[in-house]
Amino acid sequence: MNRWRWLIGIFVVALVVRVAWVWYANAGLVWADEKKFYYPAVALAEGRGFVANSFVPPGYPFFLGAVFRVWGADYQIARLIQCVLGAWTCLLLYGLGRRLVNERVGLIAAAALAIYLPQIYLAGVLYSECFVTCTALLTLWLAVALPGWRWPLVGAFVTGLALGYTTLTRSSFLIWWPVIGLVWLATGRRQWRQRVVWSGLLTMGFLTMLTPWTIRNWGVYGRLIPVSSGFPAMLWRANNLLARGDEWDRDLGQFLGETNRHYRAIWDARRAELSPADQGIVDEVYAPLFLVDYPRRAAELGDDFLAMDELLQPHVWPYVRAHPGRCLWLAAKRVARFFAAFTGTNTRNEHTGSFYRLLAALATYPVVILGLAGVALAGGRLPLLTWPFLTAVLFHAFVATATRFRLPLDPLLIVFGAVAVDWFWRRWVSGNQVALPAPGPIAGRVA
Repeated sequence: MNRWRWLIGIFVVALVVRVAWVWYANAGLVWADEKKFYYPAVALAEGRGFVANSFVPPGYPFFLGAVFRVWGADYQIARLIQCVLGAWTCLLLYGLGRRLVNERVGLIAAAALAIYLPQIYLAGVLYSECFVTCTALLTLWLAVALPGWRWPLVGAFVTGLALGYTTLTRSSFLIWWPVIGLVWLATGRRQWRQRVVWSGLLTMGFLTMLTPWTIRNWGVYGRLIPVSSGFPAMLWRANNLLARGDEWDRDLGQFLGETNRHYRAIWDARRAELSPADQGIVDEVYAPLFLVDYPRRAAELGDDFLAMDELLQPHVWPYVRAHPGRCLWLAAKRVARFFAAFTGTNTRNEHTGSFYRLLAALATYPVVILGLAGVALAGGRLPLLTWPFLTAVLFHAFVATATRFRLPLDPLLIVFGAVAVDWFWRRWVSGNQVALPAPGPIAGRVA
């Protein structure tokens, strides 16, 4: 009974602080990227189909479209529903921490997520991060809880469905598909035949969710796009002569021929830092590509992002092969930026001011520090938490990225942080020398 009181209290606190933030902000579309989700969702709600370019993944617009279909295209209604999702995500995190470690770690993690400012903020903006945080945690909870299911074969298939929809919301989660199956196999060697079947059913569920959209993309664009376009372009922006390993790499080459001073200033500043020989390469290869080839090809294809991918893909791997050391150095810098509390944005509003940056820093860095301590303490014994987290970080090390791409992973850091807090408390305060986590026969924990 005491546990349920704690959970109800955590849910209520999480819901109240998120609703209070939405009520306080009371804003329209604060960020430019919100429009790329809002307008496709409105079109879906009105029955006009998926009206968006190839870069927009469908998962979040379909969720918003369902909300708008029932309650109308109201920003605040959608955000209030995200508040409920955010509060429910806290309970999912409790379940994950409890099953992987113990009751105390689950409660600490859920309580921390309930008042974690970046996740509270996400409930108040129409970005996919709030939604995908929930679906990603649901996927991991299903994967961890699988041995306790009465029908584990059904559970493995449902886990694949959840992972599939998570991937349709944020395509970078595609990397979790092999990771979860491999962790199941590695943590259940004595039941390897059973785990092979689980992995097969995970794949079936995953492909059941993903394949219809992939077929749709083939019919619309005439090429294989599992979820959305943009990966070759983001890979190039992270690995080229002009890259620095910071958040502004995302803007290299974007709208270069237009009058947007921001993009042109980044290009010119990066070019000025190069040697004369490298400046010549930029002027001879990339400037014509963006100023001449890209507008022409975008007009032919009717999609800017497909054109960018097509033109930049041939330049990625030759550069990586020729400069492996520099690419690794840039990747290391991006990992550091990935864990930053706040990265630069093109949009300027009150949410990019110094006060919000301070709040972000005060909330983020304790979680990062404690979370990484927890990884060091228990990461090897919690592979179904560790490997999804590390592979996602590794993926973002090699593409142009920003802080908000990390936010769906923050609950995993919070669980690791709860492990660290629990360990330090038991070791230094209560004097209990028991190691963490205690072994147990569940998926994702090494006994």
